[in-house]
Amino acid sequence: MAPNGISPETNPVASEKPDSEGQAMHLDRVPSEDGDNYEGLTATCIIVYLAILAVGFAEMMVIVSSGYLARSMVADIGGSDKIQWISQSVPIVNLALGAPVAQAADYWGRKWFLVISCAFAVVGSIIVSRATNIDMALAGNALASISTSAQPLLFAVASEILPRRYRPAAQGGVTGIFAVAAIVALMMGSAVTKDNPSGWRIVWYFNTGLFLFTALVVTFLYNPPPRPEQVNFTLREKLRKLDWVGIIMLPVAVTILCIGLTWSENPFPWSNAHVVAPFVIGIVLVICLALYEAFVKKDGLFHHELFNHDRNASIALFLIFVEGMAFFVANSYVPLEMSVLFETNPVLVSLNFSIVFIGAVIGSIVASIYCSWSRQLRWPLVISYTGFVIFYATMMSVGFGDGKNVWGFNIFLGLGFGGCLTCIVVAAQFSAPPELLSISSGALITARSAGASICFAICNAIFNSQITKNLPKDIAKAVLPLGLPTQSLGPFIQALADHNDSAFATIEGVTPQIIQAGVHGLQQAYITSLRPLHGFGLALSAIAVIASFFIIDPKRDFNMNVDAPLDAPKEPLKKQINA
Repeated sequence: MAPNGISPETNPVASEKPDSEGQAMHLDRVPSEDGDNYEGLTATCIIVYLAILAVGFAEMMVIVSSGYLARSMVADIGGSDKIQWISQSVPIVNLALGAPVAQAADYWGRKWFLVISCAFAVVGSIIVSRATNIDMALAGNALASISTSAQPLLFAVASEILPRRYRPAAQGGVTGIFAVAAIVALMMGSAVTKDNPSGWRIVWYFNTGLFLFTALVVTFLYNPPPRPEQVNFTLREKLRKLDWVGIIMLPVAVTILCIGLTWSENPFPWSNAHVVAPFVIGIVLVICLALYEAFVKKDGLFHHELFNHDRNASIALFLIFVEGMAFFVANSYVPLEMSVLFETNPVLVSLNFSIVFIGAVIGSIVASIYCSWSRQLRWPLVISYTGFVIFYATMMSVGFGDGKNVWGFNIFLGLGFGGCLTCIVVAAQFSAPPELLSISSGALITARSAGASICFAICNAIFNSQITKNLPKDIAKAVLPLGLPTQSLGPFIQALADHNDSAFATIEGVTPQIIQAGVHGLQQAYITSLRPLHGFGLALSAIAVIASFFIIDPKRDFNMNVDAPLDAPKEPLKKQINA
């Protein structure tokens, strides 16, 4: 039995010893002699943590900028038929590269993957800021999105340099900085594009400087001691240990599948070959990859040791997958609902959704303090997902007179978002051996991105089918009794849907009263069409609440051990590790 009654399985520190035949044994998870190795908060630790937060801030700027500024970009440079790929490139790259980067970082260290990902973002941001057509913008956005492939490393480094007792605080800080960056991106984007069609370029200029700054900060301030895997293996051994089948198949499968999902009902129907072919091929590749990772490569991108400690890792992956779906519904459609029903000023629309992220900052702080103090994760997760339930339940009731109420509804989503992200990462990481912390974080990011990508297709199909049915019905119901000729109904609906006010003058029988009634009918169509999406989000959130009850509170893991001390010897003694 380990000191303080802590078993090797619950207090892991990497150590290993050769067996009687000279063969290296697997890294044992045993505690240090005193049960912890924390020697106080140092300046080095603070600087590294702040550097990690800087990278996280920059990455979130790209994520939000890509989605929020997409319409402004195509309005300026054209290419509205490809608008969906601006925002979709981020989850595709994140989903495809997150897990492979997480595994490779165990053998070559975290630092240069962080620096290189920022360097790609610098180049990509420059290209987007100078784009003259949609293809140039897409290419630059794809390069900038590579920065998100290092997201698992942010979660891993933040946790491994601080005592386990303070891991909720470490993850709460990362979640909080993501939320702050989202607020900045939303408000900056709305402000610079309100009266300037090319104002979106200013945001990408800002992103360029931000990533250049973070790359320099990480280069000069983040100098951790080498990990055992970095010094104990030759280049050939490192290459042999990588999960090459997974590294190749995951990006290919994800990209092909996301192409099919993105094209579904936008612009092709599900029966079209543009949707069916990539969707089927992608599903087959994903199934093949899952079988390979389950039965062939047990130490690959989804290392089996992640799931041997307790059930928390599996539940955490499920919870973050559901969270990715549930949050995507709000992220995609709540600003749309606000702009159509209640507010035409883009700055106020952005401010309204910023309340979600203000709530996320508060939620992450509260969750961090409570979890570190109580050493519990189950109830914070239950309460956080209950926030999602309250949000979607209230949004399902939204009507014409709820313009002020929706400002308050968003706080429930924000509190839930900040709390659940903080706790899910901690739950999964406590289930992982220290040497697999990066892979554990990579699996989480992959699951969340997969949830968002799948939800894109589901929500897109639901909304398009609903609005196609409700828009002509509700507008006709509103304007035909007022005398609009039947032959004018089609052009009138098109003018309303396109916000083309000048077209009304060319349509027979249109009066100011009819226009006003038509707008009311359009708004009613959106209320009716968006309600099933809120119902979908409500169902997802309720499932997550139930699943959260099965999380185990890992109280013994909340100790003062540091998994990767920054003040460890720069040249650790070479050890044998099972090849």
